Amino acid sequence: MRPRLGGSADRAAAGLILAVGMMAGCATHVPGPAGPARCEGVAADVSATGARGLAAQAICDGVRDAFGFLAPLGLAHPSHLAVEAVDAMPPGLGRGVVGCFERSSGRVEVLSYEAFERSGRWLGVEPDLAAYRSVVAHEVTHAILHCHLPDDDALPRVAHEYVAYVVMFATMNAALRELVLMAYPGEGFDDVSQINLLSYVFDPVAFGVEAYRHWRRQPDGLAVLRAVIDGTLIREMQID
Repeated sequence: MRPRLGGSADRAAAGLILAVGMMAGCATHVPGPAGPARCEGVAADVSATGARGLAAQAICDGVRDAFGFLAPLGLAHPSHLAVEAVDAMPPGLGRGVVGCFERSSGRVEVLSYEAFERSGRWLGVEPDLAAYRSVVAHEVTHAILHCHLPDDDALPRVAHEYVAYVVMFATMNAALRELVLMAYPGEGFDDVSQINLLSYVFDPVAFGVEAYRHWRRQPDGLAVLRAVIDGTLIREMQID
């Protein structure tokens, strides 16, 4: 049976956030003293506390994946971004959630790699460093997009998730991605009307896989993402 909840969640109380435009980076979080890992090569100040060695490297790789993939869109980015590896997700997020973006602080939280390994299968596959990297890419996408919308509720939740899942799967290790796609067979959404809150709530993982397949079929993937971010493609507003 497929897991009821996907591998990540947004912790924002009123929904998710996203927009487009060339804007100055938003200082969503002012980090404290540098943690044990400082990610380089991204236009953000990132500290990955609670992580060492290969786990910290996977976190930094996930950060770079999200920033690099979205770079052609010219989106603003957080001027300060913290990624925290924690022993447990905050209460109330549901079972199976291994990462979240906290809108109020602008902080990304992911399970420590040890806790991630103990959490069981993720997206139908065994948890490993490649999967861990993809969790980070998904949540960092939410953090990046948070900087672009004056009105947090201007886009529906599924629009945010569509972009985050596309980034996650597009930057995922190819072998891992094929395993996930095999675990969730399908052809992708046939029409944007199928990209709705009901399909997301019913099975967030299946939603993400079908969103990626839909995006992958498009002649100009970047143009599709820009249309989603502009609010011209996915129009259904979030139902709180």
